[in-house]
Amino acid sequence: MPSYYNNGLLRDMVDTENGTRGYYEYDANGNRTFDGYTGKSGNCHDKLPTDYLYR
Repeated sequence: MPSYYNNGLLRDMVDTENGTRGYYEYDANGNRTFDGYTGKSGNCHDKLPTDYLYR
């Protein structure tokens, strides 16, 4: 089930079938600056280094 920031951008999304949760962060312009996930172990992994997309 997804949750959203007040501005409508995606904050996180849970996949209940495999026990993972995706996390998303954005800069002031709405560009995604972090895209990571936690697995069943609870460890957070940087899935996509998105800073290169906006140079």
